[in-house]
Amino acid sequence: RKTQGADGAFGKGDGTARATASAVVALLRLGEKADRDATLKTLNAGQRKSGGFGKEEDPQASELETSYRVMRCY
Repeated sequence: RKTQGADGAFGKGDGTARATASAVVALLRLGEKADRDATLKTLNAGQRKSGGFGKEEDPQASELETSYRVMRCY
């Protein structure tokens, strides 16, 4: 929770969807609650033109590992 921003998202920049998905899934597995609306807003905003999700290093490309993490969170 220390890395969670005021908007409810985790991470920064183009990797926010990946970081948020990873953190929210971990919180849910631990029995914690997550802000559903903030999580959905962050994940939806992180979708790439190809329909997938990607890492912070490449703001245009999507890749399978991040797409998997985000879909598990959804």
